[in-house]
This record gives sequence, structure tokens and C-alpha cells, in this order.
Amino acid sequence: MSFRSKTSRLFKACAVGLAVFGALGVTAGTAQADALAVSVMLETNLLFSNATTGVTLDASAFSTVVFTDSAQVTASLGGLSATQTGGPSSPIDLYACAPGSVGCPANNTFPFTVPPPTTTFATADQLLTGAPITGLPGLTAGATADLGTYASLSTPNTATSTADNGLNSTFAFTLLGATAVKIDFDAQAYLDAFTAAGQIFPTNALSAYTKCFDVTLVSTGATVVHWCPNGVNAPGDASDIGLTASTEPFNLNQNASVNAPFNGNQTTGVQSGHFSATTVTLLANTPYRLNLVESSRASALEVAAVPAPASLIMLGAALLGFGGVVGLRRRKS
Repeated sequence: MSFRSKTSRLFKACAVGLAVFGALGVTAGTAQADALAVSVMLETNLLFSNATTGVTLDASAFSTVVFTDSAQVTASLGGLSATQTGGPSSPIDLYACAPGSVGCPANNTFPFTVPPPTTTFATADQLLTGAPITGLPGLTAGATADLGTYASLSTPNTATSTADNGLNSTFAFTLLGATAVKIDFDAQAYLDAFTAAGQIFPTNALSAYTKCFDVTLVSTGATVVHWCPNGVNAPGDASDIGLTASTEPFNLNQNASVNAPFNGNQTTGVQSGHFSATTVTLLANTPYRLNLVESSRASALEVAAVPAPASLIMLGAALLGFGGVVGLRRRKS
């Protein structure tokens, strides 16, 4: 038998195998290609008050008071990034939508996005307004600090999407009289991490946020107050140092993650509540520094989807056809 005849019979056998599986309704397919990470933390009406009287602290209660704010947002997609920085004072309105993104949430909307993702983008958004005390020119009492980061992938090719969001507010102050300070704010927060069924390692999604208050002595740097709300009302533990009381309806220092092949959805759902903490008495005529540090992060990595089982069956059918031709050739030789 000539080489051309053998080759012809080989391809005919492969075609027959594929046609049979096609007639049975078996078609090629790929696993769904999705990964999503969302981190949103919205803080409103942040106020510092006299814990004894309940009256919001005024600038006149301090011999010195200086606020300094610094913030940065970064969004990256496929190696291309967008970044904005802001400070040193409120208001700060920052927004980054990575180049090549489709469907970035609009500035200052902060949606609680749910899976599955429908477009591919990376976004970081931040808004800081107001002040936690009264009497500061041009600033309304009751600070707002909103952070939202999003990493969404809906493409079947290898892709990465990350968004970083950071805020550091420093309050340097000296009280005229000894005062225990009460910190109050309202918060909404949401984490979501999702990878679609069929995704393979190293596809993953990670979202996280953090929020901590620290009061230190300027003279020595010693910590007087350390409060990182974790949903546990336990003044005196490692996250509530220097407090005599606290109210923490949920955790503002946590993460959600999903890693293929253990695909699925991990989420906190939308959480909301009122937070408060009362510090030990802060001394008069003693310089202190309060640092409020917030961060939000979302990242997603997706690799090419695995061929669906039907595709593998069709490939097997073609190989069976090839095997048949080889066997026939051996029997005739």
C-alpha cells in the first residue's frame, strides 16, 4: 500500500471517530473562565469625643492639633498600571482604573459586586472627607473614609488583576486637660473571592482589608492605644490595648481567598454596624500622635481553562481511529 493510501485511510478513520461522537451529541467545550476579588470598606461619621461628657472634641480643647493625610491607589491589569496619590489634607478623592479594563465601577460608587464577573478590569477607589473633631476651618465634623478595590477576570487566557488601596491619617495633638477619648464611627464592609468551576492551579482570588488606630507618645514612641477592630469586644486583648470599652459588631481586619482546584465563592456578605472604643485617660500637656491606617486589596490570577471532558473524549476518538489504522497495517504486513 502506498504512503498516500495509508495516510488517506488514517485521516478517514479519525474523521469517522469524530463523526460518530458528533452524531451522539458530544461537542467540544472549555471550562468556565472567571475569577473575581472584591474588597469594600466604607466608614462614615468618624468622631472623637470626651468620653465623660459625650461632647465631640473641638479644636479649642487642644494646645496643638495637626492632621496629615496620605493616600495611594493602584490598579494593574496584564502588567499595565494606573496610580494616584493624595494628601496631605482632607478631602482626598482618588481613583485608578487599569489600562485595558472594561467596565470599571464609576468613581465613588463603591458597589458590592457579586460573582460571576462579566468583564475584565482592575479598579481602586478612595474618598476621604471631613474631620473627626469640630472647629477646623473648611472641614465638616464627622469624617468619611471609603475604600474599594476590585479585580475581575472573565477571559480564558492567562491574566492577572490587582488593586491596592492605602490610607494613613496622622493626628498630632496635645490636650489642654486630661481626657479619656471615645472613638465612634459607622461602617459597612464586604469581601468576596471567587473562582469558577473547572479552573486549575494557580488560578486564585484574594480580597482583604485592615483598619487600626494607634496612639503613641511623641517623646518615646511608646504605644498607649492600639485598636484593630476584629469583632471581639475584649478590651485588653492584643487588638484592644489601652481601651476600657469597645463595641465591634464585625471584623475589620480579615481576608477571603479561593485557590484552584478548590474553586468556589468565599464571602463575608455585606456587613454593617456602629463601632466605638473608649481609651484610657490621655494626659494634659503631653504630645501624642494618633495614626489611623486603612488598607484594601483585591487580586485575581487566572490561567487558561482546562478542556472540558467532551473535548478529551473527541481527542480519544480520533486516537482510536489512528490505532485502528495502525492495527490494520500490522495485520496486512
